[in-house]
Order: sequence, then C-alpha cells, then structure tokens
Amino acid sequence: MLLTPFEGDRFLFAEIVRLCAVHKIKTIVETGTQYGSTTRALALLADQVVTVEMASFSVFGLPPNVLPLHMDSPEALRMVLPDIARPALFYLDAHGPDKTPLLEELSVLTKQVLFDCPIVIHDFQVPGKDFGFDQYGDQTVNLKFISEVISPLINAGFSIVYNSQVEGARRGACFLIPKKE
Repeated sequence: MLLTPFEGDRFLFAEIVRLCAVHKIKTIVETGTQYGSTTRALALLADQVVTVEMASFSVFGLPPNVLPLHMDSPEALRMVLPDIARPALFYLDAHGPDKTPLLEELSVLTKQVLFDCPIVIHDFQVPGKDFGFDQYGDQTVNLKFISEVISPLINAGFSIVYNSQVEGARRGACFLIPKKE
C-alpha cells in the first residue's frame, strides 16, 4: 500500500498540475479519498477541494480548503455541483467491492453540462500499455465501458488522452479534456 499522493505516480501528478494551470481550475472534486494523501496534494492546486469517500476515513490533517464528504460519490456530485466554483477538475477514483460508481459519476457530470471541466479517471485500462486498471467481474474499466455515457462530452469536442508514463503503483489514467486545449 502506497501512502503517497497518486499512489507514488509523479507523472500523473504533473499532468494534473498542468491541467489545473491551463484550465485555471478553482475547485477539484475527488471521489475515493481513501487515506487522503492525494487529497492533500490536490489541496495545493485549487482554492477548494471536495473529497468524497464512502468508507470511513480520517479528516485529521486535511487542509482547511478541503471539504470531506462521507457518502455515495454520485449522490455527493449531485449535491455539490450547483455550488462549486468553476472551472473544476474531477478526479474520479472511487471503488466498490464488486462494482464501480464510475458510470453513474460520469452520468451525473455529463447531465450537469460541465463542458469546461477536465475529468481524470484513475485505474483505467490504457490501450497498448501494461498499466494496472480496475476490473469488476467481466467489466473492465476502459473506453468501451464508459463510451456510451461520455458521448455528450465527445460530441462537445472533448479529447480522450491516456497517461503514457507511470511509476509507483503503475496505474492507468484516462483524461477527458475540454476543447479549450
């Protein structure tokens, strides 16, 4: 178990830093707090961080610009979206014991017309790479798995980009980037 931000992946962190600068991100919403190490790193990049975890987690040591929520991530997204400062970056890293909330999270985001906000999906199968990814039974977290729900973003001109370098836990990531870039 790695207790460093982004499971020890400085390449992923560097790309998120870049996205925050390019898009002038004011708020970061993270699903899947777990131990809070990534949350603390994200707090350095935006005025506000909203972090959501279904399992119990400690809020001890979280910076004052972090709003921790202990609840279902799609429900939390529905609750906070009307009030967050934009543009925002969404870092989706929530897990379940036998399924992922990812499709419902993406559905909430696409229905809210957040077409100026980058979305980062962690633990994603990157084509042609041996990076780690999530799998739930016969469902692999990959482009085929999310394609239907992200079609409004693609139709709005979002680009799909994958990480090309990894370290630490060596996990894949998918970036849904608004056409601003």
